[in-house]
Amino acid sequence: MILLLYLWTQDVTKGDLFSSDTSMRRAKAVKRTVVGYDKKIQFSVFVNSQANGKESSYTLTSCIAKHGKPFTDGEYLKEVCLSCAETLYDDLSNKDTITTRTKGMPTPSRTVQQCIDDMAVDVKAEQTKGLTDANVFSLARDESVDVNGISRLVFMARYCDSDTTTSREELCCLQPYQIQPGARRYLRRLRGILRIGELK
Repeated sequence: MILLLYLWTQDVTKGDLFSSDTSMRRAKAVKRTVVGYDKKIQFSVFVNSQANGKESSYTLTSCIAKHGKPFTDGEYLKEVCLSCAETLYDDLSNKDTITTRTKGMPTPSRTVQQCIDDMAVDVKAEQTKGLTDANVFSLARDESVDVNGISRLVFMARYCDSDTTTSREELCCLQPYQIQPGARRYLRRLRGILRIGELK
């Protein structure tokens, strides 16, 4: 409606409102706009399918990271999904759409690694927020020496989410350290870790 009003005001300003030439121009302008609108709809469908592909890529990456698989498993799993799709979705009417979206899912090893890094940043932020919002939390400390003879200090935190009753256990720190005599070394190290994790 706004477009037609705009076209009508353009014609009125030119002074030839009822000429046949004006109605032809108006029809062509409406046709161009409708064609452009169809292109916008097709573009939005394309963008939405790209967003679905990216979201599914993050889901696949999460599965790979949870099971400790190498980053190269993304392409392998995508190939498995595509080969199963032929028989699994055979009776569905949108089988072609499913296979096209699966093919469009980005799964190269570099993309999988980047997704894992993005999710790790989010996990660290969630962990920091959860610890700062928790009413009560406990820290467990452990120290050990790995197979290379490097001393490691580990801090585990247990807390409940403030908005739910979900209990969480998170690894806060796994760092090498030098052995120092005295019990104050743990407190100094813990204060340093809490400052790094923005838990002041």
